[in-house]
Parts: sequence; C-alpha cells; structure tokens
Amino acid sequence: MLKKFSIPSRPLDASYAVLNCAEIAHSSPRPLVIVSHGYLGSRFDLTLFCEKLASAGNVVCAPEFPESLSASYDTNWNSEAERVTREAIVDRAIDTLRSSYNISSIGFLGHSLGTGLTMNYPGDGPRCVIAGFRGLTSASSNSKLLVVASDKDSVCPGSYIRERVKEAEEASPNVESLFSHNFNHISYLSEATNDGMVEFLSPLLPIAKSLKIPLLDFDVYSDVKDSNECAEETIPVVVKFFSDSFKL
Repeated sequence: MLKKFSIPSRPLDASYAVLNCAEIAHSSPRPLVIVSHGYLGSRFDLTLFCEKLASAGNVVCAPEFPESLSASYDTNWNSEAERVTREAIVDRAIDTLRSSYNISSIGFLGHSLGTGLTMNYPGDGPRCVIAGFRGLTSASSNSKLLVVASDKDSVCPGSYIRERVKEAEEASPNVESLFSHNFNHISYLSEATNDGMVEFLSPLLPIAKSLKIPLLDFDVYSDVKDSNECAEETIPVVVKFFSDSFKL
C-alpha cells in the first residue's frame, strides 16, 4: 500500500510515497539497507537514495531518531536506562521488518552523524558513509565500505576524510571512495528537505553570513541549491555499490 507523506509546513511532491511494510510480505530473500540521518535531520533527508535503492530490489528503512527536529520520541527520560538510542530503534526496526520480509543480509547508509551508527552497528554487511568518516571500526572491519565526501564540505572537510580513507585502504582491501570537488555538507540531502530547512532558517542566514558563522552549510546551500546535481552524480554510484555487494 502506498501512502503520501509530508513534513510540517513543507509538503513533498505527491510522487514520493511510503510503503506500509506491515501490509505486504515477500517470501523471496531481499537485502535490507538501514538509512541513518544526521543530527537534527529526519527520515526524509535521503529520500532519493532510499527510492533508488528500493527500486534496485532492496528493502529500505529510514528510521527517525530522537534528536531529529521532527521526531516524536519522549526525550525527557529520568535515567540513562530509559534513553531511546539509535541502536535500540534500529534493533526494533530490523525485528519488525523480518516479520514481513525474508531479509537475506543487512547493509547501512549514513549521512553526517548517521555515519556513526553506520560504522558501529554489528554485522558484516556493506556500509556507505556520506559526509562523515573517522576511520574503520571493529564492527566494520570485515565489511565492504564506500566513503562519499566532498572538498567543499565545511563541516567534515574532504582533506580530513581523504587522510582517514588512506589509512583505511592500508588496513583493508574492501574500501572504496567517491570524492567530489563541488558539493557541500547538505548537498546530499533531498531538495525538498533542504528547501524546507533554508526557508526555516532564512531569518538567520544573512546574520550567519555576516558573522561568518557556519550553519551546517545551509548558508552555502542557499546560494547554490545543488541537491539534484549531487543526486545525479552520487546516487548511481551508491546504488551500484550496494547491488554489487549484495550481488543483486
């Protein structure tokens, strides 16, 4: 069943849709890709990546995490034991999807802060990190890895990530990378998400620019608006990486 969705005050194109997984079950084995948004982001951030990955035969799940601006989780916990973590949310998502799908393997895709979960969640499945890479982890040591980054990213500079990729390549034969000279930190997010955030932040952008205060590159994006250009260059590489890794 297909259902339209929107984010507050920013309706998305009606062609976007969400599949209610509880209503449709598949018996044939399918790989699952968990998509993790960055800090203050939302499950809509990487919509185009999700759609193309699903079109290639993957089950795709993009959970919303507690620090999202649009999350509905209760963050007023009384102790650390009550805290809702990204890992706990992904654990529950995987368990739920296994009840409707024959999940053959699990891969991970993360942007910015979402790369932390992508690199540290247990498993040997493929991992793709976008605009954020600090190096290999014990959890990711046996995984195929694709690192996507840009030299114009002022939040996670390409120069830093190039050094981490060089170290990773020396330690593992399973590391690939895609570097761009053109995109900023949020160019990788969907145009609808970025336009909505720019609209929300518009009163602050002139002040931030005059004081040279970076706003996760939203100040840069407002001038270039290159989400679609970035998607055309990046998404096919990411989809091929997962298809090759999963042997779809």
